[in-house]
Amino acid sequence: MKKMMLIIGVLVVSLGVTAAVQAKPKSDFKTKVTIKSDNSGPYSEGFTGKVRAKGPGPAGLKRQCKAGRRVTVVLRGSGPVGSDVTNRRGQYAVPARGDYAEPGRYFAKAKRKSLRGPRDCKPGKSRTITVAGA
Repeated sequence: MKKMMLIIGVLVVSLGVTAAVQAKPKSDFKTKVTIKSDNSGPYSEGFTGKVRAKGPGPAGLKRQCKAGRRVTVVLRGSGPVGSDVTNRRGQYAVPARGDYAEPGRYFAKAKRKSLRGPRDCKPGKSRTITVAGA
């Protein structure tokens, strides 16, 4: 009888631990976005940067987080300047509207991306850079 109670107790505990482990959701990958101004003299002709994925997990899923992401460059106080889709390395390039970017403060952002399975790529935003006028 004691052996039977011990076996039942072990089964109940192991099922509880298994259910707790399965119920824990996987964390999403953090997204880091960078931005640079393509300066050739006093004017900027556009913007370039990268999208990176941070966090523990398989490299293949991280690669999916940076490839094929739509990145939008925004002029603070004015709105979107343009957008591009990242290549497999996470690189993007957004040309300036017209010949040169107007002076102001710019940042880049990438929206959330859903992956197959329990993990996603969180949205990300770059630091703000300043493009000076002539």
